[in-house]
Amino acid sequence: MGRRFIVGAGCVTWAGLGIEALEQALRGEAPPFAVESPGSGPSIDVGRVGPIKDPASAATYRRWGQVDTYSRYGYVAARLALEQSGLTLEEREAYGVFLGTSYGCMEENQRFDRYTIKEGVLKGASPLVFKGTVDNAPAGWIAVAFKLRGPNATFVSGDGAGAESMWSGLRQIEAMRAPGLLCGGVERFVDLHLVLRERDPDWQGATLSEGSGVVLVEDEAAMRARDVTPLAELVGVVRHRGSITEGLQAVGVRLGLRLEDVGLVSLATPTLERLAEERAELEQSAKEGGHGAALEGIEFVADKVTLGEFHGAWGGVAVCAALTRREPGGWNGRKYALVHVRGEGDESFYVALGEPVKPE
Repeated sequence: MGRRFIVGAGCVTWAGLGIEALEQALRGEAPPFAVESPGSGPSIDVGRVGPIKDPASAATYRRWGQVDTYSRYGYVAARLALEQSGLTLEEREAYGVFLGTSYGCMEENQRFDRYTIKEGVLKGASPLVFKGTVDNAPAGWIAVAFKLRGPNATFVSGDGAGAESMWSGLRQIEAMRAPGLLCGGVERFVDLHLVLRERDPDWQGATLSEGSGVVLVEDEAAMRARDVTPLAELVGVVRHRGSITEGLQAVGVRLGLRLEDVGLVSLATPTLERLAEERAELEQSAKEGGHGAALEGIEFVADKVTLGEFHGAWGGVAVCAALTRREPGGWNGRKYALVHVRGEGDESFYVALGEPVKPE
């Protein structure tokens, strides 16, 4: 079984369009979060993107004007990933789209529900709005606009949905149903969500951020045939129930990674205090297992502290963030990076990234 590589990445955040804007946000150089007060509820900080006017995306699709805001987030991120990958129109046909979301198309459903029936005639229900009333609207727009006729699915499994899209996408590639897939997550927040939100303080950030993170994952044979230099190897995605310590141990067993070769661990913790608690537990476990020295070379980050809570889009955004942290030689001089994405209950996903290999 061949390896899989990330050959393109794109994201949309309140900081702007693209990986460069995400990198600036990680450095603390992004615009401040917006302060919103929905209804009579308390004020909340939101990394708001809002309507996107993107001439580059408009030039790729004549129906761009019909694309709803939620779908535009995913569309722009996918466009950036495709452009970076260098895939031609002729090469794209067998490729697919797997996206994840937690709250999805709430905005378009609210808009569509604003109708009345007068004398038996429906008034105010726009057919254009109806197109966006399904959670898989972004994946559909992307597939049609970019002629991607491979597997297509949208996962609505909560905060882990973006990572689940990668977990499932890898299986499509392994089964040879597609040479590659766009994978990631997309999220858009509306007032109803801000009012009804019940936050898990252990895993969900206080600041809500909307947007999208998408990567193009490609089989090694397809990548080498196109003579492309990848951004990173997607070593694998592990789905595991239990503590983070147990999850990272499972990654080592299932993917054959040594702790001594990991240079970055990104944890989906919303505070630096929670990050310190998880790290202390990992350090204790590593010492008991005789790997204490190996842990000293790992950089632990909690990107939600800076970027906010993206819910279903977090898997895609967090992987893009890890890609920005890669330097020549890997992550902190080591070959691998691990990205933790919290799912439902005690379930987590662990995305393992490796140093890219230039085609021979």
